[in-house]
Amino acid sequence: MRVTVKRFAVREKEPGTPSKTVDLRDGATVRDLLGHLALDDIDVGILTVNGRSATFDRILAEGDAVTLIPPIGGG
Repeated sequence: MRVTVKRFAVREKEPGTPSKTVDLRDGATVRDLLGHLALDDIDVGILTVNGRSATFDRILAEGDAVTLIPPIGGG
């Protein structure tokens, strides 16, 4: 199955374009996607699937759009 990943300043093993298509096995979760991208849960502060808030255990479907935004900090 293919999903689109949009990332905003999130660390990744292959930096480059902010959006790309990723092939995953059927039934894969957001956590599986993070593993594929060499990311940990702590690298993601805001997570959406198809524009709606999601959890790392969310099962993905063909054509889903996953947005990853890093934690925001400051002082």
